Amino acid sequence: SLQIDLPSDILKDVVVSATLSTGLTYDPQSLIVSGASTNPTEVLSPVTDGSTSTDIIWSFGQVDNSADQDIKIQFKVVLADLAANQDVKLLSPSSATLQWTYSNGSAQTLSGNFKTITIIEPDLQIERSFSPSSGWRGDEISCALDISHSPSSHAPASDVDIQETLP
Repeated sequence: SLQIDLPSDILKDVVVSATLSTGLTYDPQSLIVSGASTNPTEVLSPVTDGSTSTDIIWSFGQVDNSADQDIKIQFKVVLADLAANQDVKLLSPSSATLQWTYSNGSAQTLSGNFKTITIIEPDLQIERSFSPSSGWRGDEISCALDISHSPSSHAPASDVDIQETLP
């Protein structure tokens, strides 16, 4: 989330931009904006699959922040399912920039970085077996799923969801 602390004034050309590091994807459906202005226009980079950095620009236009409500932008990012996103890799910090113009024409720009993200990724293996391996209509056959860590995996796996399609 981005907590935008604006001056208590009427501001023009308010723009917030975020650059997500390569390896992260943005979920535009998760966007929640609250405060002095809640309906920005949004522009995204042409490529948003995590293979390159992603630029997100929220343009608010004129914002009346006389009541000092500021702006809060909340959104979700997801670690992209890319071969480059390996266990113990560090993703460079994402960044955000805020720009506005006072009513007297004076322009302001503020920027900052998010924290570095360390990828911790378990590597799970799954094996399926049937017992007995054949049968007739009406026979009961057991399906066993064996889920384990691969030899190179050392990170704990939590909230594992399994979906199986039976023949």
